[in-house]
Amino acid sequence: LGKSEFTGQACAAVALGGVFLGEPVTKAPVLVVTLDEPVGDTVRRLVNRGVTAGVFFYEERPSLPQLEAAIVTHGVRLLVIDSVTEFVAGLVEDMNRASDWQPILKGLRTLAQRTRCAVVLIHHANKSTGRYRDSSQLGAGCDIIAEMSAVESDATLRKLVIRGRGVHGTVMARLVEGTYELEDAREMPLSVKIVRVVTANPGISLAKLRAAVGGNAAAAAREIERLEKQGAIENRGGSGRGVGKAYYATTPPAAVEAGPGMPG
Repeated sequence: LGKSEFTGQACAAVALGGVFLGEPVTKAPVLVVTLDEPVGDTVRRLVNRGVTAGVFFYEERPSLPQLEAAIVTHGVRLLVIDSVTEFVAGLVEDMNRASDWQPILKGLRTLAQRTRCAVVLIHHANKSTGRYRDSSQLGAGCDIIAEMSAVESDATLRKLVIRGRGVHGTVMARLVEGTYELEDAREMPLSVKIVRVVTANPGISLAKLRAAVGGNAAAAAREIERLEKQGAIENRGGSGRGVGKAYYATTPPAAVEAGPGMPG
């Protein structure tokens, strides 16, 4: 689904003092416990975002005292554990038993409180429900749960259901040129939404483009045709009825109404 990519973007924003999902973040050191993928993949992800310093790694599971010492020594303000399953391997006998999870989660919570470091735990979802899997103690031990799921009609779109202390709701994030951006279909002009979908999905068919845009199908069809005539998008596939169309964004795109993630 892209959980590591999503949190990697957040790590880069903190390390650089940049912006994450439209919100500015304070520059600070980051610590990543990268157990679920080769550390080289994590490093490349950060380097591709301009990070050259300020991120520390554990390639093997550290003890809680080791984690706390690293956080204090380096002034870390964001700790990411990827993934929880790998972190508790050999420590949790029954993944569904709350009593097995409780001491580990309590230790991480105490660490966060003592060091004032934010802790992000990456975990896997239950494929049948989309909710986090294993013991409910996992959710009880966290301040906020963000459950990421795919959107069937658009491979670049992710839905995040947010639940927690003082925070709740649904957030849509789109992967545009390797970066997640907030997607707000309610406020975004139809023309901008179409161009963004086409930009993120080169060669998308007419049917998939309409499905990704949603709303009134006739209005979407008219706007797609208008943008094609305007030169903002182009069809490189078939041109007749029943013939597959393939839409691409023009480079540079013709002027369209500016919106989230689009140049002015």
